[in-house]
Amino acid sequence: MACKELVSGTSDLVLCGGADLHNGINDYLMFSSVQALSPTGRCRTFDETGDGIALGEGVGCVALKRLADAERDGDRIYAVIKGVGSASDGKSLGLTAPRPEGQRSALQRAYRNAGISPSQVGLVEAHGTGTVVGDRTELTTLSEVFAEAGAQPGRCAIGSVKSQIGHTKCAAGLAGLIKTAMALHTGTLPPTLHVTAPNPAWQPDTNPFAFGAGSRPWTAPVADRVAGVSAFGFGGTNFHVVLGGYDAGPAPRHGLREWPVELFTFRGVDDQAAARDVEWLLDLLRQAETAGSPVRLRDLAATASQRAQRRADPVRIAIVAADLDALSELLRRAAAGESDPDRGLFRCPQWTDGPTKLAMLFPGQGSQRPGMLADLFVAFPEIQQFLRLDERHAGPLFPPTAYGPDAVAAQEGRLRDTRAAQPALGIAGLATHHLLSRVGVEADMLAGHSYGELVALSAAGAFDARTLLTLSSARADAILSAAGSDPGTMAAVAAGADEVRDVLSAAGLADQVVVANHNGPRQVVISGPTELVDRAIVDLRTAGLAGKKIPVACAFHSPLIASAVRTFGEEVASHRVRPLEREVWSNRTADRYPVAAAAAAVADGLAGQVGAPVKFVAQIEAMYAAGARIFVEAGPGRVLSRLVDAILADRPHETVAIEGKGSGLPGFLTALARLAVAGVRIRTDWLLRGRDARQLTGTTLPAQPRWTVDGQVVRTADGAPLSGGLRPAQRIQEKTMSQSVPPQQNSGTEQLIREFLLTSREMVAAQRDVLLRPREGAGAGCRACPCRACDSGSRARCGPASTGRRSRTVHSGRHGYGSDADR
Repeated sequence: MACKELVSGTSDLVLCGGADLHNGINDYLMFSSVQALSPTGRCRTFDETGDGIALGEGVGCVALKRLADAERDGDRIYAVIKGVGSASDGKSLGLTAPRPEGQRSALQRAYRNAGISPSQVGLVEAHGTGTVVGDRTELTTLSEVFAEAGAQPGRCAIGSVKSQIGHTKCAAGLAGLIKTAMALHTGTLPPTLHVTAPNPAWQPDTNPFAFGAGSRPWTAPVADRVAGVSAFGFGGTNFHVVLGGYDAGPAPRHGLREWPVELFTFRGVDDQAAARDVEWLLDLLRQAETAGSPVRLRDLAATASQRAQRRADPVRIAIVAADLDALSELLRRAAAGESDPDRGLFRCPQWTDGPTKLAMLFPGQGSQRPGMLADLFVAFPEIQQFLRLDERHAGPLFPPTAYGPDAVAAQEGRLRDTRAAQPALGIAGLATHHLLSRVGVEADMLAGHSYGELVALSAAGAFDARTLLTLSSARADAILSAAGSDPGTMAAVAAGADEVRDVLSAAGLADQVVVANHNGPRQVVISGPTELVDRAIVDLRTAGLAGKKIPVACAFHSPLIASAVRTFGEEVASHRVRPLEREVWSNRTADRYPVAAAAAAVADGLAGQVGAPVKFVAQIEAMYAAGARIFVEAGPGRVLSRLVDAILADRPHETVAIEGKGSGLPGFLTALARLAVAGVRIRTDWLLRGRDARQLTGTTLPAQPRWTVDGQVVRTADGAPLSGGLRPAQRIQEKTMSQSVPPQQNSGTEQLIREFLLTSREMVAAQRDVLLRPREGAGAGCRACPCRACDSGSRARCGPASTGRRSRTVHSGRHGYGSDADR
């Protein structure tokens, strides 16, 4: 109807909304009567154990305009409606029984009106109630329509907002529409919850749809994003709307307004000065609590950030808090001089008195995993630009949820393939480097482990991101092509490099099995032909040194792939290599690449690194000697951080992994907190721009709400219901009909209320009997009494009436009323 208003020109702006705030007893009785309510209280849409809906409440509204008018007026456009389709089931089996014919008609009409094939759709927001028949019917119908249009297996994400907020009935369609519009705008494929084993109607190898237990970045360009939203109603009303992304407006800075944690930093010439700022924020928080002001965690973070950014003093205290209660506790502890990194309270390490340099390390193959850094790609949409450089690499990097150990192993295997692993690590490294640069973290030195050196050179300006991905694929192809019929293998050995070399020499294997990686004082990786590596492991164990094969594609950094040096060198030479903007340290030489060296020298060093051993220990020692004290692992995991800690041992240093304490935003903000107290200047204000964060002072705290909405009840600020408005149920003094009522109290209003309450009680009793059908032998005092009234203190008679219907008469001295119902 809203779209028709705009198309016909009778309206220029339409507010389209839905509201549902009436979850009362009748709603539960109605949905229970058709066995639609989930006994477990969870809406498990598309799960094989789905057993019904969980009722919810909500209010939603969207503003609709013609696209040209919205562009002319400078409006923020979240999505574009491409087409709408509707259909009715017609005569059906019942009020809630779905029919695939009606759903199919609505889908076909929507995509025909939109002029878009279902095969182009990347996200479907399903009606998805979680009922057995409803889910099976909807999933089967969608799958048939999309498969007939040529949709590829697993290409389209599917889910339902009902798994997150329940079935909001009249507002359910708007909830799905809003969710989908935001997904298109921010480039996010939202999760659907509670799917542990998908509905049997879904077959992973052939079905066009896939499920996601967590949010994933939507890697398609904005203009290519297409989504569908379904909403069905009682009696067989079916609607489907097709939405498209809008790419002519400014891209969103953040994908989430509310973060799971926030970062707070406090500056000062000494600890006492920083503690005064802590006390100031704590006092502001107390003022807000006393005034009942609805401050948000991000408002306090923005306030603290503004105060800290005005100062040049070093950060002495940093806090990462998940909510206001945690913040209050951590502020009190910080003011008392405490430190607790495990809980999110950080202080300056003692060794940071002198000048320090920051080294950024990029991990190599082996650190990758499916879904790595997904939360950061969702939270910061601007880094999705690296995914769009080559969408082939995004599939293995962010696959849908895998169900079963075989499916999990298959996803891990696809990303373990060198051709997928190296570009994926390149994307992750560039994205992390970009985020760190945005918050002001600039490296004095760059380095990487094995493949990671390629990412370090790109971050230093040797070549752009697109060239990095091209070279990553070329490097993988060169290595795998050089491996031949026996790709070889590798094994990890817990020993020193010299010990391992001695054993290999004694066994006569030193020329063919080499120390490929010297990763730590007691961590070495050997590489070579498969049969010879197996022999080396036996000889090492005989010498008392533990060795274990590791799953790799081939014998990296060994003579077995020596021909890859020339092949990859030719590929590097075909691209423009620029002078380095920062120091990059080489695995092969454990020394710097010359900053002002000719492009040919950089290309030769990069190509030679493919077949040469990785001297990581010597490299870290040389970087430490050159002044590096802070080592940041810019990528997934913390493999390199652990290695650096093992190499430097008790010497003053700090290792910071982006995923050091969990993944996503908690890990990222914790890393920034540790960097801040280590002396790295962090631009915390960038983290808060575009997130509707307000600056607070003692005189500008947000006003306490004048009223609140809680379900059906509107309350004033002090919690009292509005005069004349709906009131919550209250306990009423029970009276029997035999009680005498003083004339002055027996007003007409009270008599009406009394009659209403008595009548309502009878109605509930009657509804109860309808829902709880009589069973033979039920009840202790009356045969076939469904509610066991005789056991509850009432005197009830149940029996067949002459009309064939069951009559029920209740007399209760306790409740003081009697009724006869014949139904």
